[in-house]
Amino acid sequence: MNNHVVETDWAGLTFGEQVQHLEVEGFVVLPDILCADEIERLKAQTSRFETQAVDYSPRQRYCPNVQFVGGAITELIAHPPTI
Repeated sequence: MNNHVVETDWAGLTFGEQVQHLEVEGFVVLPDILCADEIERLKAQTSRFETQAVDYSPRQRYCPNVQFVGGAITELIAHPPTI
């Protein structure tokens, strides 16, 4: 495991810079919170998503309004072990 700590002056960033930082650098790891079946369902669903490029990174892509597509991805909103 690579524990990399980014020492960014969060208060010194504009809101837009904060959003960009989270999209490029930020993530949360919650080990073992999803079972293998849930992960397979999410992989199957997300592999079919049409994504769009962001304007500040050639490697970043996103799917707008992903929370409303239904199925396994939408079920994560009220995933009991997470909440």
